Amino acid sequence: HLILLLKILFKGVKMLFFTLLLLSNCDGGCSNSARDRRAYYALNNKDLKIAINFNHDESSGLLLEGAELALEEVKSILPNGKRLYAEIRSDKNNINNGIINASKVSEDMSVIAVLGHETSNISVPASAIYEYSGILMMNPYATSSDLLENGYEFIFRTIPSDEAIANSLLDYFQQEDLGKIVICYESSLYGLSFANSFEKRAESIGLDIVDRVSFDIGDKREFNRIVKKWENYDYDSILFVANMPNGVNFYKVLKERGVEVPVVSGETMVEEELLNESCSVVDGLVFPAIFSHSENKPLVQSFVMKFRKRYKKDPDKYAAIAYDTIKLIAHAIKEGKSYLPEDIAKNLRKVKNFKGVTNTYNFGKNGELIMKNEDKIGVQKIQNGKFIHIGRY
Repeated sequence: HLILLLKILFKGVKMLFFTLLLLSNCDGGCSNSARDRRAYYALNNKDLKIAINFNHDESSGLLLEGAELALEEVKSILPNGKRLYAEIRSDKNNINNGIINASKVSEDMSVIAVLGHETSNISVPASAIYEYSGILMMNPYATSSDLLENGYEFIFRTIPSDEAIANSLLDYFQQEDLGKIVICYESSLYGLSFANSFEKRAESIGLDIVDRVSFDIGDKREFNRIVKKWENYDYDSILFVANMPNGVNFYKVLKERGVEVPVVSGETMVEEELLNESCSVVDGLVFPAIFSHSENKPLVQSFVMKFRKRYKKDPDKYAAIAYDTIKLIAHAIKEGKSYLPEDIAKNLRKVKNFKGVTNTYNFGKNGELIMKNEDKIGVQKIQNGKFIHIGRY
């Protein structure tokens, strides 16, 4: 844990360095002048942009398609004859690229909003740049609690937080009587945040965290050491927090070592490429269901049908959240009759029970998505090579 702490501290210093380096180019009035110029542009031009950070890889899912579908649908409700366009950028999951992209976006006065970034490690420092530049940031990816801890005016999250996801999974553990848990999580801001959120509430409701261990490399040799260590413990379930493709190695090691207890993973492992693995390895694995195209809700099935008709495939969680996010931005613009990011942010905080595909949306003062009981995060399981929604806990 000391090594992990030092790594996170180093990353934090690095993030701060990049942020200060970029902001140091401004004089004392830079923040206000950037906001004023952006507001002037939004008032006097018809074509405005939403910058979308998309990495064009498997982990990014179908976010672009979801955003594109929503942009087509909101055209008819946008006031004053203005138009919203998507500008696609990729940081390739690299913090240097991410901060540079955020800086370039902040210099473009036609950009009123941003979707992204894909990881918390990039989103947290980038949020300072967007806040300073007066750009609305709507994050459909990053779940870390660190993203919203500064109380910024322009930063929002449209995916449930680590804490909300962990709470829903803990309800599942409790109801399924899986009270003795071992945790394996990746050494990252996301992994640490999720594990902390999970363990904190687990202790408060009387569940037993038998062991907790982080990993760095994610190869089978490292996972073998961890799983072998667990042979000395009495446990009845596993929480695994990681990203693809490392998770596949973990699942394979469990299979090879004959571990048969239920395995519950974080939402970042819910990727279609996981279904390409052998059913003997992945069948029975449990995951959060932030969105499930098999859930029998009218709004969900309407979205699924539209998506299938246009793209000839099923939407994933990123498509659904991006769709909701664009719809929310358009709703806030319509309600306030304003394209100024400051006004959009104010009207997003006034949103009451906006019905989306993934959630009923309400936002807290700090931009956090407020989860209501009726919108508890669902749970899904892989069965016969498919993600199957099994309920909300």
